[in-house]
Amino acid sequence: MTTYLTDAKVFRDPIHNYILVNEPLIWKLINTYEFQRLHHIHQLGGTFQAFHGAEHTRFGHSLGVYEIVRQILEKVEPIAELLDEREQLLVFSAALLHDVGHGPFSHALESIIGFSHEDMSKKVIMDPDSEVHQLLTSEMDEAFADEVEAIIAKRHPNQILVELISGQVDADRMDYLARDAYFAGVPYGNYDMTRIMRVMRVANGHIVFKESGIHALENYIMSRYHMYVQVYNHPAGRAYEFLLEKIVQRLVLLREQDELSFDYPLLFELYDQKASMPVSRYIQFDEHVMFYYIRMCLNETDILLQDLANRFLRRQLLKYVDVSKEEAEQFEMLFAKASADKQMYAAIEKLENQAFSGTGDETITIETRNGELVPLTEVSLVMGALQEQTYAAEYRIFYYPEIIDATKKVTSADKILAWLG
Repeated sequence: MTTYLTDAKVFRDPIHNYILVNEPLIWKLINTYEFQRLHHIHQLGGTFQAFHGAEHTRFGHSLGVYEIVRQILEKVEPIAELLDEREQLLVFSAALLHDVGHGPFSHALESIIGFSHEDMSKKVIMDPDSEVHQLLTSEMDEAFADEVEAIIAKRHPNQILVELISGQVDADRMDYLARDAYFAGVPYGNYDMTRIMRVMRVANGHIVFKESGIHALENYIMSRYHMYVQVYNHPAGRAYEFLLEKIVQRLVLLREQDELSFDYPLLFELYDQKASMPVSRYIQFDEHVMFYYIRMCLNETDILLQDLANRFLRRQLLKYVDVSKEEAEQFEMLFAKASADKQMYAAIEKLENQAFSGTGDETITIETRNGELVPLTEVSLVMGALQEQTYAAEYRIFYYPEIIDATKKVTSADKILAWLG
């Protein structure tokens, strides 16, 4: 039988007001080195360069995901009644640890180097020497860590546990939408979390939603769409992350040429080993280390690397211009042939709708008043229209205006393409 703390631990939180921890295991997991490390990982990568308040971390978000799951199991009887005490503690643990493997600047460095934070999270949970693994197995049993990892990997046989953490309307997204909007200072992520919880049900072993909750779900999806457009894809945040990418690329090139005076050990270990990097080394790598490495770049003899690092530290970001598909294709052709130096001063991004397609893994199931199970897109005019609308890809070219155009008045791709060619 589950034991509880004699005095519940409380975190004051701007989103949930109070985050309550009653379980000794959860409290001990929070105090592990691997989880405390999340204090030093920005939740939104470079977005704080556009929204200065968005300095929040993966630590707060992870606590928030745990709290939403806790509230669901406290308030949503159709779900709570189907889970025994062990399963509830399993999903609490998975909620808390789902992002424990994130690297510096969250998704930004992940995409630059090419590793998966999900894989690293699973490694932390399963590594025999990690504090997290030792707690999961000593406080519970040897199989407990396996089951927590299986929930995060989406292969646990009880799909309710998986869908609470990773689905279209899950605790992860419910927390980050509200939290990211709050810290960014925008209203776009506001939605009716309480109503969504009230209409949660279970059918055929999966989480579904009552038809009476359609409007709350529409609001949730539209909030997510607007957050992508206004916050997650903001050009200033993306420009900052592209600059980080250029620094890493330049460091890799200079290492190959044996022209670096410093080793940049954790960065190159991750670059070389990716998800096979030992957990004991990976968890030493956070944003404080990365900022130190970028400052060390100022001491290198390579003028271009010095310039990139200086721009990063002084927020001298790339500018951008929207371009057509044809211009984007021309850019990519010229960029591939350009010198390494020129490639450091330009980048391209393809933007597509990432909010909702309504099909496949993104299906949200509605339980109608007569008991039928149908996709949300079939009973919602708003979501049906959102699904049917073709979101043509948009393209941006990022560039340094003082390199390409001294007047800093580039309004089309012409000058950038001419400079590249």
